[in-house]
Amino acid sequence: MLKHLKERRQSEEGFTLIELMVVVLIMGILMAIAIPTFLATQGTAHDASAKSNATNAFTNEKAQFEDNQVFLDATSAHNGATLDANLPWGASPAAKGTVSALAGTNTAGAFAEVNAAPWTDPVVIVEAMSASGGCFYILDDETNTNTPIIGYAVSSKACAVPANIPATPNGINAGAAGANDVVAGTPSTNDWYTSW
Repeated sequence: MLKHLKERRQSEEGFTLIELMVVVLIMGILMAIAIPTFLATQGTAHDASAKSNATNAFTNEKAQFEDNQVFLDATSAHNGATLDANLPWGASPAAKGTVSALAGTNTAGAFAEVNAAPWTDPVVIVEAMSASGGCFYILDDETNTNTPIIGYAVSSKACAVPANIPATPNGINAGAAGANDVVAGTPSTNDWYTSW
């Protein structure tokens, strides 16, 4: 019995260096295929989360406007009303994973932030920055209360505060004359659409 075990132990062979290198090469190829796919899926999930946060924040803003005829900044209140505390609110411009709301007025195409009500030509801009680095915007220009102007834009850069309200971008009639935004990274007139 012992002789048989000794013979078996002596006859066993390990992997050769070439075999090990082939295995490592195959693992490297599989990782090169899998990692970009994973990162792309992760980025899509982050963007979907940012869109959802922006949409929910925008819904809150519309409810505030219906009740009080004003929009709210992310951290402001009007007549005791505040925005949904369950959302990841942040200061403007929004940081990664947060959403911010800017309330103001549309005067000759320029976006002017205000803190008092009632307003003339109320405007709100919701910003949500994805953890992947892109920024999603929703604009509501209530200058024409019969046909509120709603626009959507995406920036591949970090969120920034738009300085101007777009004028007739891609079929969206935003009322007063606008201009290309002068703030780096923010959507210009032609970047706004009726959806993302």
